[in-house]
Amino acid sequence: MRRLSMRMSVAFATSALWFAVGIPSLGLGSGANLASASTIPVCIGSNFMGGWVGKNGATGTSIFDLAFINVGHDTCRLAGYPTIQGYRDGREYPLSAGHLKDQPFDISATIVAPRMSGEMVLTTEALCNALNTGNQTAIKKVITNHTYTVSVKFPHSNDPIYIYGLSIDVACGLNITGLGWR
Repeated sequence: MRRLSMRMSVAFATSALWFAVGIPSLGLGSGANLASASTIPVCIGSNFMGGWVGKNGATGTSIFDLAFINVGHDTCRLAGYPTIQGYRDGREYPLSAGHLKDQPFDISATIVAPRMSGEMVLTTEALCNALNTGNQTAIKKVITNHTYTVSVKFPHSNDPIYIYGLSIDVACGLNITGLGWR
């Protein structure tokens, strides 16, 4: 009888701990659910809305924070490097982007339930030969020819998520983090 009571106490404590820690960690970037993450489908763009939530920078680098909100009905896994498209004058341009890996952004793959969000970071440079040659008129022309509004396509998804209001200059390059959460 005492062993049964002890087993029930352990089972109750484990269940309470799982409930208290496991459920709220969905979508918060916690590793608590990584063991079961492989059974959760990858996120597709048609279930998300995106937005530009901030800009920062230093020493010629601009840092743009993007957020994605799951407006779908299913939980999914937000991970991997997306592709970035640029738009200018009614045309779409695929933008080449380097991958920011061991950088201070510390974004990890995450599980995103409905109404929860994920993020990524874009960085651009303003110090390169393309912007340091010629007069101000020539530099402005280079910037104009390399400035785009953008959309993001998640890995394994062809649905673009338009980031309205964000215009970036990629004359000196574009780098991105993977999708996830800090």
